[in-house]
Amino acid sequence: MNNILLKRSFEDKYSAFWTFSVLNLITRGMSILSGLFLHFYTARVFSIEEYGNYGIIYSSIIIGVYLIGLDIYVVTTRELPKLTDSYSRKRILYHQILLYLVSYAVILPTYLKLLWGKFVETHLIVLFLFLLLLEHFTQEFIRVFFALRYATLSNIIIFCRRILWVPLFLLATYFYKDFLSLKYLLAFWIIGDVLAMLGGIYYGFKIDLFPLSFMRPDINLVYKIIKSSLVFLGASVALKVSSYSGNYFIKYYQTAQDLGIFSFFLNMLNFIDILIYTCLAALFVPKIIEEHHMNDSNYKRTFRFFSVGIMILVVVASGVLVISIKPLLSLIGKVQFLSNLKIFYILLIGFIFFGLSNIPHYFLYINESEKFILYSSLIGCATNIGLNFLFVREYGMTGCAIAFLLSMLVLLFAKLRFSRLPVLKRISRMTWRMS
Repeated sequence: MNNILLKRSFEDKYSAFWTFSVLNLITRGMSILSGLFLHFYTARVFSIEEYGNYGIIYSSIIIGVYLIGLDIYVVTTRELPKLTDSYSRKRILYHQILLYLVSYAVILPTYLKLLWGKFVETHLIVLFLFLLLLEHFTQEFIRVFFALRYATLSNIIIFCRRILWVPLFLLATYFYKDFLSLKYLLAFWIIGDVLAMLGGIYYGFKIDLFPLSFMRPDINLVYKIIKSSLVFLGASVALKVSSYSGNYFIKYYQTAQDLGIFSFFLNMLNFIDILIYTCLAALFVPKIIEEHHMNDSNYKRTFRFFSVGIMILVVVASGVLVISIKPLLSLIGKVQFLSNLKIFYILLIGFIFFGLSNIPHYFLYINESEKFILYSSLIGCATNIGLNFLFVREYGMTGCAIAFLLSMLVLLFAKLRFSRLPVLKRISRMTWRMS
């Protein structure tokens, strides 16, 4: 009888969970389709060289958001679902904002100096700066709203940030051919982010989210946030460097056309990782954390469901890409992509390893084993950079793709190793003591 009641309870929770998730899946699915369409459209209408510059800016925005954000969100969004009173939530967000202001003053100028003129052209640096800040602002709104289970608000921001501006850009370029340039693409991207930020501010006030009154900074809380977030920051930056360092090596050692070709395949396959986060991690991980924190026995079953979902998604997405790649490249109409198709297949294997590594990654994250995430990410990053130094100068794009594949394989094995040994043993000891 108890088993029947437990099963019904579990099924009731999942029924509510999937009802809650339908709108999220629709919105995030539209976001992914919008990004894919923009990806192929720009590859078709831009020169390969200009697309390469877009690839560098895109990867620099992604890495920059992690750097200036210090990965504080990983700590705060894990804590917010555990808090039930408004004051405690505002206290967390207040200290998060203080740390961001420090980051903008210290890290942002250094990052811009590294990129200015070398990887981001001088005439685009102002647009790049505005875009970087807006991407960070809006990303934080999405994460906080979703952590607090305001899924509709999160989806509204995603719609403005990733969906709304794309058809506006397409219409503008259809009627005004002068808009077919990287400068105007970034300008329309900024418009979408501005709308998303205004929506985040408006709805933030509506739900009484912002800490408007002065609070005395809590040094202990700041230390706790920094101590945990710096571990995640090191891991996140290492992961992103592993994913995108090839762009910078190719720009430095090879031609602009090589950069455009490699960036195209890399950005295309990166949608596998985006799918995993958008369709699975963003929906399941907050729920698993909540269940784990409440000592709900269902969290193990939810995590298994999540893990199977990752494996299925990786296999299906990879199969769809393999089947569709040649017809898509024919539509784009650039023979340089078709003649370098081996780069796509090498990178695809690497992204399969990368996608599967999310399973031990989130297991470590849910169980607050940050140091093992850091260790495995640093191992993968060191492997990637070392192999790029060895391969890219002599073997070009092929060497860079092989470096990516091997480093993702090393990353997967490292995370599996850490999650199976220290973490599982500790959980087993805790379970035995509790029983």
